[in-house]
Amino acid sequence: MCGIVGVLKSDEFQNQFFNLMSKHSQRGDSAHGFITNELLYRRVGEFNFIPHFSSTAKFILGHVRAPTEGSNNIISNTHPFETEHFFLAHNGLLYNWKELKEKYKLNGNIDSKIILELIEQFYFIYKNTTNAIRSTCQELQGSFACWLLDKQTNNIYLFRCISPIKYSDTYFSSEIGDNELPEGKIMLFNTKQIVGTFDYYTPYAYDFPELKN
Repeated sequence: MCGIVGVLKSDEFQNQFFNLMSKHSQRGDSAHGFITNELLYRRVGEFNFIPHFSSTAKFILGHVRAPTEGSNNIISNTHPFETEHFFLAHNGLLYNWKELKEKYKLNGNIDSKIILELIEQFYFIYKNTTNAIRSTCQELQGSFACWLLDKQTNNIYLFRCISPIKYSDTYFSSEIGDNELPEGKIMLFNTKQIVGTFDYYTPYAYDFPELKN
């Protein structure tokens, strides 16, 4: 179990980010990371400090890690992950990531990296972030809740299956928020608009169809 959080610029966004990360530390204490429009930070170990950001920071996106794949004591396995066009953090567990790695000739050594590499690959085909997310999600089997940052636009996308994402006007997280993002929806968090949908597969759906409601 991991945790994702994100905060948009507001008067109290630094304290808000600290509080969200602290409350989500119970979901993962092996590593943590965050990114703004100016700074990328990743460290092994529990999140336990108050970060300070410049006045020009427009958002803060974070992650706390409890590893399900890969070593928990190396920076290269610490979220957020990066490709040419995107940053991504993921909470969940994929069952078919090794099959996807072979099918699409990807390089990632853990399921989270496979999600991002697949989005990047589809982006080169479609030249559209929403379509890249949709095509990727329809390949995934298992649970996932992700934020994706488009480097060129600073657009922040949220999407999930099984694993939760809750959100309010200025923040989102795995546990705290006034609303819950429905499964199979792609949200542009900057505007709170649903910009796309996708069909999703869950291994639990056959025996427990209520999980898809």
